[in-house]
Amino acid sequence: MAPTTKIHYFSGSGNSLAIARRLAERLDGEAVPLVRALRHSAPDSSTDVAGVVFPTYDFRAPKLVTDWLGRFEGLQGAYLFAVSTFGIGAGRALPRLRRSIETLGGSLDGGFALAMPHNGVGCGRISDKSRAQLVADASGRLEEIADYVRDRRTGHVEWSLSAASFVRPEVLQMLPSVVRLFAKLIRGGARALAFEAGKSCTHCGTCSRVCPVANIEMVDGEPRWLDRCVNCFGCLHWCPTNAISLGGFDMGIAQYHHPEIRLEDMIQREKPLPIATAQLTLIAEEE
Repeated sequence: MAPTTKIHYFSGSGNSLAIARRLAERLDGEAVPLVRALRHSAPDSSTDVAGVVFPTYDFRAPKLVTDWLGRFEGLQGAYLFAVSTFGIGAGRALPRLRRSIETLGGSLDGGFALAMPHNGVGCGRISDKSRAQLVADASGRLEEIADYVRDRRTGHVEWSLSAASFVRPEVLQMLPSVVRLFAKLIRGGARALAFEAGKSCTHCGTCSRVCPVANIEMVDGEPRWLDRCVNCFGCLHWCPTNAISLGGFDMGIAQYHHPEIRLEDMIQREKPLPIATAQLTLIAEEE
């Protein structure tokens, strides 16, 4: 029987989905939404190679990733690698993930951090040229990662100093929006920056359909956000009328999605997974 390769992904703007798809093509594998694995069953011992591609949230892997690992049957037997996409900084997200895997009796055989266009607070200040360069640079590393996995190499786990990440030109451009964010948080608390739909909302329900964790309900035609948001910003970036904001404030967020990914790719074809979790990650979102 041929080796089975599954690359699981979690994505809001499509960055991690695009990386997962390209790696799956190079490795003759399958790109699988992470929430599908959580909804049905975790990978078992029939998965010879398991990859996970995810955005870095506050220099950590999203809780969805650690939840998935906790249900990973056959974790000790599979070759496991991870790709962390980031817009501000990778930090020690992958070393932290490695420790989590080790506590579960497995090992992270390889970990790679890829800079991608940021999609959180302040992302609107990043030029289209800079975004295109980040996408191209990340794509250029995919063959290197695929070769590493094909050869079943081990021991390489990337990380970067978080402080150094903040002095990159594209990150410094976001600072005014970040300052505005903290000012709003101090004055009104987290509730002041809850997602909401403005007057341009056409009640199409796109936000509800792209939400991976069933956090948005349509009530009398109006979107209503619940309390299990994982802050992927998918609802904001895929709204066809750009109607969604954080509390109605301008946080320097311009709609963005990976150029290879379309709305059709993001629509939840099965009932989204209702996950009881909440993370306040308004700065380092899906990168």
